[in-house]
Amino acid sequence: MARCADILSARRSPVIGERCALFERKHLVTVRTRLLAAEDAHIVAPIWTGLEEHVGEGRPSISWTWTSTWLRHYGDAVAPKFVVVERQGEPIAAALLIVSRRGNPVLSPRRLHLGTAGEPSGQSVFVEYNDLLCAPEDMTAVVRALAGAINDMPGWDELDLPGFRPETAEALREAIPFEAREDASWTVRLSSSRTVLEGMTGPNRRLVRQARESLCPVEPELAADPGTADEMLAELIELHQARWTAAGRPGVFASRRLDGFLKDLIREWHPEGRALIYRLRDEAGSTIGCVVGFVEDDRFLQYQSGFQQYTENRKRAGLLCHAVFAEHCRGRGLSEYELLAGDGRFKRQLSGGERNTLVWGQYTRPSLRNRAIDAARRARDAAVELRAAAGRRGH
Repeated sequence: MARCADILSARRSPVIGERCALFERKHLVTVRTRLLAAEDAHIVAPIWTGLEEHVGEGRPSISWTWTSTWLRHYGDAVAPKFVVVERQGEPIAAALLIVSRRGNPVLSPRRLHLGTAGEPSGQSVFVEYNDLLCAPEDMTAVVRALAGAINDMPGWDELDLPGFRPETAEALREAIPFEAREDASWTVRLSSSRTVLEGMTGPNRRLVRQARESLCPVEPELAADPGTADEMLAELIELHQARWTAAGRPGVFASRRLDGFLKDLIREWHPEGRALIYRLRDEAGSTIGCVVGFVEDDRFLQYQSGFQQYTENRKRAGLLCHAVFAEHCRGRGLSEYELLAGDGRFKRQLSGGERNTLVWGQYTRPSLRNRAIDAARRARDAAVELRAAAGRRGH
């Protein structure tokens, strides 16, 4: 019998899980899914943490700490559900599904998100290195079961797959024919045999040295206790918001939700060394910049930052701070200092073009409602064009 992926690739507009469900019924009858409501979190928590101990420990974005903290700060703004995948009654996977809706209730599709996403506009945590909480050997069965559960869920028009690891995205695409977009996560490869500065190109080394000479930094500080971590985070937020306010934009901390989410995560993970927050000051005691991120295996995932803004071009606070903090991570024995998605110039300068890859996916459900939304949008766009044409004729 053909594999599910082969069947789906033969049909260019398949319904999610339609053929997978048939495959499951015939060949994987011991795999089942359970859909639980948000108020069942007390049931899900021991299942999720038990799975973490066996298959998912160390992956921040699918940990129960991350997930439960996110639900505490964002759960009232979305419609969350849990999916537990079982084999012969034993859990082999767990996932979070979020239904969100933004914009015009008639023209806006209802979106289903896999993982911690779907927050109100301007309040996102921007989940990256999203994943499925299951053992690698169970991935195929889990994806097929999950696809079937998603297909059976009412009340959504588009499926959003945010910031997934490439290997997990590839497995998901075996059952869900989504449109994929890859994004670079610029990465500083840390080596035991050379410093971060030595690994940079000559022109970029000069920029870092110029910044060091003009800003006169002292040794970087790594928060040693929760109180210092809170203090550094407050500085980071202040610096971050000052930059974006000056640019006429709100900044990610305009909403207090992200502030609270990040504070709680740091308090949970700082004692374990899973959350690191750095600060760099100059000789006068003024803060040049702060960076916070998470440790996954042997790499540092830079999450948010805030830097002092200088008018003098030589004073590149962001470039200097990241170079200094990456060197500190190298000294801790980490192998990568990852800057995550986004194409800032300093990321290319630091990484020398080295990058990992993240995948975003979107699938539109074939349905009468989606056809109606498309028709309404076309009618709206046509009306706008007619009014514009009438205005041009009037002149």
